[in-house]
Amino acid sequence: MKRLLQIAFSLVFVLAISMPLVKTLLSKNEETSADENRQLKPFPEVNLKLLDKFPPQFNEYWADHFGFREWFISQNHKIKMDLLRVSPLPDQVIFGTEGWYFMKGKPYKCYSGLNKFTHAELKEGRVQLQYRADFAQKQGVPYIIFVAPNKHRIYEEN
Repeated sequence: MKRLLQIAFSLVFVLAISMPLVKTLLSKNEETSADENRQLKPFPEVNLKLLDKFPPQFNEYWADHFGFREWFISQNHKIKMDLLRVSPLPDQVIFGTEGWYFMKGKPYKCYSGLNKFTHAELKEGRVQLQYRADFAQKQGVPYIIFVAPNKHRIYEEN
């Protein structure tokens, strides 16, 4: 009975690790990723004179095309968010309270005061705004500047 159980577990294991390969071989080759809005890497060209380039190019291709890729990525994100309580994209997303998410890039830097203009940038910005205002006035169009607040300012409590 113990031997039969070992064989069964071994077969399940081999089946589980081979499923992505089987799915990859049986599915059509996608060129774009709808979830990521980008072109997927094409299968690399095999050139016997430049074989040293093939392994890294194939690795990029395989990383984009292996079977159940989207499912594995979503499960990875769920585990990080629900079990570990960490951001799956720590350089892009910050967790707020009550299930709120905030972008970490420019909006966060503006909110936290990390993104300050230099004197030269402020001077250039003033020149550009004046140029646009003058152009609009010549056209007979009112020139209105509206600075929209970002999510970090509106929902500070979250």
